[in-house]
Amino acid sequence: LLVPPVFTYDTNFLTGAELLAPPVATQPRLINPSPPKALGAIAAGLALLGAATVTLRPARADTRRLSAGAARPLFFFATLLLYGALTLPPTLPLWDALPLLPFVQFPWRMLGVATLCAATLAGAAVRWPERSNRALLGAAIIAVVAALGHLSWWYPRYCSEFAEATIGTTLEYEYNTFTVGTSAKGEFLPKTVRYLPQDNSLAEALQAGETPKRLRGLPTGATVDILDPDPLDFRATLRTPETFSATYQMFYYLGWRVSVDGQPHPLEVAAGTGLMNFDVPAGEHELRVYFSVTPLRALASGIGVAALLATIIALLAAPPRPAARAWRHPHTPALLLALPLGLLAAKLLLIEPSDNAFQRTSVDAASLGTPLAVSFDNSLDTLAYSIRPDPVPSGGTFEVVLYLTPRSTPRRDYRPLFRLQSADNLIWNLNPHETVPPRWHREPPRTQYWPVGEYGQFARQYKLLPGTPPGEYRLYATMFDAFWPIDSQRMFSPLHPGVEIELVQLSDMVRMEVSE
Repeated sequence: LLVPPVFTYDTNFLTGAELLAPPVATQPRLINPSPPKALGAIAAGLALLGAATVTLRPARADTRRLSAGAARPLFFFATLLLYGALTLPPTLPLWDALPLLPFVQFPWRMLGVATLCAATLAGAAVRWPERSNRALLGAAIIAVVAALGHLSWWYPRYCSEFAEATIGTTLEYEYNTFTVGTSAKGEFLPKTVRYLPQDNSLAEALQAGETPKRLRGLPTGATVDILDPDPLDFRATLRTPETFSATYQMFYYLGWRVSVDGQPHPLEVAAGTGLMNFDVPAGEHELRVYFSVTPLRALASGIGVAALLATIIALLAAPPRPAARAWRHPHTPALLLALPLGLLAAKLLLIEPSDNAFQRTSVDAASLGTPLAVSFDNSLDTLAYSIRPDPVPSGGTFEVVLYLTPRSTPRRDYRPLFRLQSADNLIWNLNPHETVPPRWHREPPRTQYWPVGEYGQFARQYKLLPGTPPGEYRLYATMFDAFWPIDSQRMFSPLHPGVEIELVQLSDMVRMEVSE
């Protein structure tokens, strides 16, 4: 579960610049925008404004009662600081020391709580004005700033190629990615499972849409009449000429039970696989294998129900609280309707017709990076590329970002790889399977779903081999069919042609120069 460098907290911290990233112009024609994992400068600024309002603005006489609740926004402000700080590298000792915190894996997951606190504090800022009409104006300003500062969310990307998941497609995904179910590393398997069973008949039956045979190990001459194939409550009539050891193909967790002819029957856990084994005596028997409630689960459920009932009773029995004086404005309904309509009109009439600070519709290769005009034979054209950082320490890592657009709809899914090659045809960056993608990058959908007229972004991170000697190296780009992973191995070879996109000069530092 905590496998470096992808699933470890110490490799997934944000920088201060990422945490407080300013808003950027949205690019509607970019297929896979990668919005920063950030609280954002606007949200942070509005939160500071709200905290200052609660702290510095004295309560009016008619809202004096509200001053007693001033500690609540300050609580949200302290929580915002705490959860925001937990995304930054200086809190590494805290991540190391606190039990269970490493299982969060990604410090940027704290941004959810931080954003909630920032939204609460932003709402407190409307208490600054004394008069109700000014308070409404303040609320409108906050809404407009928040909406225009996050305009990219007004342009969602729809993934039309996705289909409803089934057991068969889930199994196909497991085989393709070497994962178990929806887990990353099989972390929900019981501790008794040291390796997965080699028998694939269960998966093959599920992929074929058939009812799998979970009961295995029957001797010659034995018959089974299945009464209920429910995997969590399996029932069958079994006839066997001899006693045998049966295997039920489900992993054992606390709560599994076996009964023979209505009587509890002992079972044991198979060593290594964690499957359930039990002996079946000779003759005809009614067999049941089922998952039941354990005392601990029953106790936890009882506590949950009791807590829910106690909450309902407390809410019903609580005395009514005196209502604070509500802000009244004769045109409040009209103002609440005019604000979203005005924002929508501004988007359609002012922002979308041309390029501006909020949106960039046209595609200028120079604005994306270094222009690069190459046509691949897979219907994809390059627009631009960039390499960062510059310079790069010898033996360090570098990122390559490549922008492509389809001339026509590609027939297959193509992905790029890059190799840094010396004059003697040696490759000096690690194989792609030994590297990780940049943390900030969001992979585009399959290229056969790219609309003509739009463009996608690929980002790859490579590590130079330790001890890479000084000299001149050339960087090549190659596209391979993602359906055939072996192609990536074949193309990561100095004998395979590729598009030369960069001349790299290595000394103590790596310096990038454009090659003609």
